[in-house]
Amino acid sequence: MVAFFCPPPFMGAAAKPIEVTEVGTGNSGSSGTTYNFASVSFGAATPGRLLIFAVHAEASSSNRSLVSGTIGGVTATIVDSGGGLDTVCGFMYAVVPTGTSGAVSFTFSNSVARAEAWGWQVLNLQNPAHYDQSLYANGSSGSSIAQSITALEGSVAFSALTTSSSGTFTFNNMVRRYTASLNGTGTGAAGAMVSEIPAGTFSNTISGSGAGRSAVLVAFR
Repeated sequence: MVAFFCPPPFMGAAAKPIEVTEVGTGNSGSSGTTYNFASVSFGAATPGRLLIFAVHAEASSSNRSLVSGTIGGVTATIVDSGGGLDTVCGFMYAVVPTGTSGAVSFTFSNSVARAEAWGWQVLNLQNPAHYDQSLYANGSSGSSIAQSITALEGSVAFSALTTSSSGTFTFNNMVRRYTASLNGTGTGAAGAMVSEIPAGTFSNTISGSGAGRSAVLVAFR
């Protein structure tokens, strides 16, 4: 008799690890309500590919927010901090399986002075929707930001922080991708991501006595 092994229903192919790749960016020093960056790099076209962009802006007054956006013509999910004293910070993301480049467009609730976007490609997610978030919008000056998310095992997190004046950016269990100036006189923007950490904590801070801080931290798996 030849014996055959039949695995129980719960046994199957192991899930592929999450892959994260930096893709294109866009920036504009002009004021506006809607920004459109054409031919932004998306990386290799892949089924199920998630594209996520951190969006930073400097505003001339408070109560600005990121309200809508598209990536490669696909309507994006928006995660917005709610607007700082004179900064905006948020994420927009969408599943865009086709195209190696395309347009990235987003709209604010009111006109801002300048804006920029920084992108990543994410593959092999179990769910293309984020499972947790932490939002911060500082309507007054002089406060530090401290955010954290308790991560599920096998997660990837993205952080975006904007400040209208000086500050020190730090991350825990995250790797800094960039620090940039929106206006050349103090408005900073920093983002970070980490892939596949065990269960633990993602966190970030902006320390110092600067004004107008906003930040968003999101996690996927």
